[in-house]
Amino acid sequence: MTGLQQPDEAECWAEARKLIDQYGDDVGPYLQMMIDVLMEEREHELFLKWVVIRNCVGMIVNSQGTTSQQ
Repeated sequence: MTGLQQPDEAECWAEARKLIDQYGDDVGPYLQMMIDVLMEEREHELFLKWVVIRNCVGMIVNSQGTTSQQ
C-alpha cells in the first residue's frame, strides 16, 4: 500500500454534504457499506477517500447539533 495519493479534502467535504442531503439519517450505513466493499476489493485509494468522506460527514453531523444560536 505504498504511494497512496491523499484525497482532495475540498472534494471530500463537498461529497460529504451531498451524501448527507441525499441519504439523511441513512448516510452512516451507506458509508460503511462503501468502505467495506472497497476494502474487500482492495481499492486502497478509493477506500482512503471514503474514510475521509466518512470523517467529514461525522464532523458535519456532530457540529449541527452543537452550534449555538446568537
